[in-house]
Amino acid sequence: MTRDCPADLGLRLGRFGYASVYLPTAVVTHLGVHSWRARPERMIGVHHASASRYLSRRYDRWYQAPVRSVLRVGLSVRHQLEVRRARRG
Repeated sequence: MTRDCPADLGLRLGRFGYASVYLPTAVVTHLGVHSWRARPERMIGVHHASASRYLSRRYDRWYQAPVRSVLRVGLSVRHQLEVRRARRG
């Protein structure tokens, strides 16, 4: 699992000896443009496709095929629900 994937960053840093630190008082502010709101279906689709790829690599053993299947179905259902919710505003 050494493929470049932003979601893997914490795992990869851990392999190099870096520690994860939980800081409950931390605040993150996104200053970028929220252009995804104009096309939420596309953004939601890309997000769920990325999650599916990440989880498929995370559970890549042959005996984890049922886990991958359940995750794939769950992400598909969640994708549909999120798109419906975004359309309603």
